[in-house]
Amino acid sequence: MLETAYVEQEFDSCDPATPGDSAASDLLRALRSRKAGMIGLSIVAVFLVVAALAPFLMPNSFDEPNLTKTLQGPSAQYPLGTDEIGRCVLSRLIYGSRISLSVGLVAVGTGLAIGMVVGVASGLFGGWVDQACMTLVDIVWSFPTILLAIGLVSVMKPGLAGAMIALGLVTWPSYARVVRGQVMAVRGLPFVLSARASGCGTLRLLSRHIIPNIMSPVLVMASLEMGNAIIVESTLSYLGLGVQPPYPSWGTMLSTAKNFTYDYPMLMVYPGAAIVVVVLGFNLFGDAVRDALDPRLR
Repeated sequence: MLETAYVEQEFDSCDPATPGDSAASDLLRALRSRKAGMIGLSIVAVFLVVAALAPFLMPNSFDEPNLTKTLQGPSAQYPLGTDEIGRCVLSRLIYGSRISLSVGLVAVGTGLAIGMVVGVASGLFGGWVDQACMTLVDIVWSFPTILLAIGLVSVMKPGLAGAMIALGLVTWPSYARVVRGQVMAVRGLPFVLSARASGCGTLRLLSRHIIPNIMSPVLVMASLEMGNAIIVESTLSYLGLGVQPPYPSWGTMLSTAKNFTYDYPMLMVYPGAAIVVVVLGFNLFGDAVRDALDPRLR
């Protein structure tokens, strides 16, 4: 009888309260009880603040060389020392956080946007649309991610914009698969069927009923993919296909530091540690979000 009453209530209006309405408040409450998730969120928040305030936090210019002070250790003027042409390592590390995180955010946003469109169309309409979309996903997935990203950057132009676009174009199939499965599961539920019967159009059905109720696993995936995007961007920059000098990213810093491993090994440790810590933060946060949103684990 409860189910019947719920369906009847759905027929009364095209804007009923759906199960996803309180997801944000439930997520916040659940995250507070997970120490690992809060640690990950704190790490991510610190790096985002550092990236946003980079021009004010840098003790020196990130691209100003000083050939009289090359490969020096930490000092009052250069807290983490200098690189091979006398530039401040700490300043380059701070400014590099802005570039690496920006690439990760834009790449994840691009892949998520494309994957949402393809996945929703595939799961909602089915038939030949579903077959065409999934065939395209299988074609993209047949290429190794890093090799496909290298090929796309090479075809376009090495640089920041090319790295962002390439990462977005190689990650969208994963989102499309997840979104398709979620849409296919939700489209047959009573509140969706009743909303459709009450006269909701396709766009309103998607925006009000389907998309809010499929976003939990998608957001979890996006938070976990941030770490992967930063790693792939660092790989592209390491190979000289990402951010171009004089602008630093953690990948370019690693690429130049490999030539001075014996002279100044810490030059490689600093950007490597930054990548490890920020990826760890995103992974801890993503795991906590997954646990918080999964009703089987609550």
